[in-house]
Amino acid sequence: MIVDLHFHTCVPGYLRTRDLLDYNRRNALVYKARQRGLDAICLTEHDKVWEQEAVRALTEEHGLLILRGLEVSTNYADFGHVLVYGVDRYISGMWDVEKLARAVEEEGGVMFVAHPFREVYTWANGGLVPSLTISEACRMPIFQVAQGLEVFNGATRHEENEFALEVCRTLEMNGTGGSDAHSSVGVGSCATIFENPIRNEEDLVRELKAGRFRAAVRKDESFV
Repeated sequence: MIVDLHFHTCVPGYLRTRDLLDYNRRNALVYKARQRGLDAICLTEHDKVWEQEAVRALTEEHGLLILRGLEVSTNYADFGHVLVYGVDRYISGMWDVEKLARAVEEEGGVMFVAHPFREVYTWANGGLVPSLTISEACRMPIFQVAQGLEVFNGATRHEENEFALEVCRTLEMNGTGGSDAHSSVGVGSCATIFENPIRNEEDLVRELKAGRFRAAVRKDESFV
């Protein structure tokens, strides 16, 4: 099952999103998602969680499974964002990584570091050079509390995704993929392929915790 685990609506409001999802519009999210082989999309607004009833209504109306998560802006290092699944609301103080980790554990959720090395590369001597070594990156405290990291992000440089993938392998953690798109244009550029069916958020959290998935990039009409 193929899921875009990192997607933002243009405006986090139900009416605008109904328009975005309208299957009859060729530029709408559902149309693009189906066209690109997605089975589900997870709405991960910044510091906001969709209401369960609104997401359920969208799923029933449009025939595409819509899941919920959120992207939390935190105080860790220079990178800062964490994707959270299985939490019903934004909890006060989540910006602090330690409080975030406790809240996610208490709620039975799971957290993955979002685009962990975006802008880790800078231009120097005519080429791209990372500001961290893989060894230094692996020692970042965030990886002691997260369950994994996003290794394929559609809004991030290829080199930075490859850096994240190498860190993921070194730490022997699980890596996800998501488009990080803010419109239907980029949906499904990166995704996560699950071994088992995902029917709801409980399934999503269970499979993420179990590590029964892999990150993928869409190339030549398919995911690799």
